[in-house]
Amino acid sequence: MTALLFDPQRNPFDDMRNALEQARRERKNVLLDIGGDWCIWCHRLEKFIESHPELAALRARHYVTIRVYVSDKDETNDDFLAHLPAIDGVPHLIVYNARGLLLCSQGTAVLEEGESYNYERVHAFLSEWSDWHRSPYDKVSTDVLKQHFEEYMRPDDDIPAL
Repeated sequence: MTALLFDPQRNPFDDMRNALEQARRERKNVLLDIGGDWCIWCHRLEKFIESHPELAALRARHYVTIRVYVSDKDETNDDFLAHLPAIDGVPHLIVYNARGLLLCSQGTAVLEEGESYNYERVHAFLSEWSDWHRSPYDKVSTDVLKQHFEEYMRPDDDIPAL
């Protein structure tokens, strides 16, 4: 019997907790691969990555990967999916840093080419989100961060001074 790529019996809450612990220990990010064994593009993506040793190595070196089963035929894992950014199709990739902060949520259509995937696009995706030091604020300019900090630290007029 062939092992399932996406096992509907797995508990994604446990998988995510374990993946975050492992990511902290190994200084990696967490890659959620959302899909189902019924999804041909999910199988194509996995076969594509595995058929390119440098992509498989890049993923293994920088990510703890977990797969989350979804189906439009039942509510399997809907409770877990409710805690994630909205997805509009599968496969869908979500990257978290080891602290559990969302870095990226993206469908894979932009990675596709013809009936397969584009090597450069898949490589670019895996490379862009590979830094385990990554923060959701990395691409925010220091001026914007300073402005948000100043707004946050502005005295509240409704609170009387001591």
